[in-house]
Amino acid sequence: MVLSSGLQLFGSAIRCIPTDNNTTATVLIHCGQFIIGIAGGMYPAALISSTWFPPNQRTTSTSMSTVAGYIGSALGFIISPAFVDDIKDSNFPKVDNHYRLNGTQVNMYKRQINNLLYVEAGLQFVVFVTIVIYYPAKPKKPPSLSAAKERVDFKNGIKKLCTNYNFLLLATIFGASTGVYGGWCAVLYQNLSEYGISVNAKFAGWLGFVAVISGSFSGVSFSLFADRFSGHHKLFLVVFMVLSFYTTLSICYVFTGVISFNKIVVYILFGLSGFFLNGTIPFFFELGVEITYPVAEGITAGMITFFNNILQTGFLAIPLGNYGTKWMLWTTVCTCGVSTILLLFVKETYHRSSVDRRERHRTGLNQHSINS
Repeated sequence: MVLSSGLQLFGSAIRCIPTDNNTTATVLIHCGQFIIGIAGGMYPAALISSTWFPPNQRTTSTSMSTVAGYIGSALGFIISPAFVDDIKDSNFPKVDNHYRLNGTQVNMYKRQINNLLYVEAGLQFVVFVTIVIYYPAKPKKPPSLSAAKERVDFKNGIKKLCTNYNFLLLATIFGASTGVYGGWCAVLYQNLSEYGISVNAKFAGWLGFVAVISGSFSGVSFSLFADRFSGHHKLFLVVFMVLSFYTTLSICYVFTGVISFNKIVVYILFGLSGFFLNGTIPFFFELGVEITYPVAEGITAGMITFFNNILQTGFLAIPLGNYGTKWMLWTTVCTCGVSTILLLFVKETYHRSSVDRRERHRTGLNQHSINS
């Protein structure tokens, strides 16, 4: 946690280094984003839940940690447009489909962007200082037998993950579904414009906000059920993925004109798509940890996050100038459908939970003997 928050603070600070050279500013911002991305790969939610919580609370704990991060992402959808004006709302002249701004106007946008970066760096500083001052490493007593057992070291853990084809399939499904969906939401404004839908950046931002917040709500809500009925993570995933496929397909119908465009309908569909697709995230992490135990939870979660990031990067790296953005929505729909089918081939195993169940059974027998 200290290393992750420190990297995020360092990356945020690099983006704020003042310079009048646009090329230098671009390089600094990309370097800062790269460092922040490294910190994002240190996904600690599953490790924290295993370290601090008993088996019947682990999925809920992972979900709440995940939701906290995604609520931050959701706020980003509405905070950024609040700091930086949308150039399409201006009356600046356009020449050859490019806006022509004078020096004063360019400086205004630079100042708005810098203000946003300063605020984000300030928030990272507060988080980092808080963690350094107080963040206990672990409880005095382990919450479960599996939490007390020694984990496989990093080197051997990576080897085990790379040769566990069941886990690799699960991680690929996670990256293809949530990664592609997240990448599509990141360019939602451009995608809406490509389909001829005249909206501003704030509307697109609110759509992303609704999708993420609804997914956060479903993740926590259904995690409570999963903790009570352990051993059914795959069932939750399959049901959620089927429903996410139908909701994204419905969005596609709206964008392509099969269903008449209506803002209220679009808000509802985006809320449902986020509700089902983002709601799968804690189940992916918890099932991945169960499949790979005794590999350390942090290593497993980091590998799952890597698949998400790398597939999202590949999705966003395709040059939009050559292909436009219409294909992005269709790709999102297809990945939801294919991911649902591939989930059926994932072998559901609960190695970590079986350790705790055996311990509870042994403790129960001992208690019964004492009572007798």
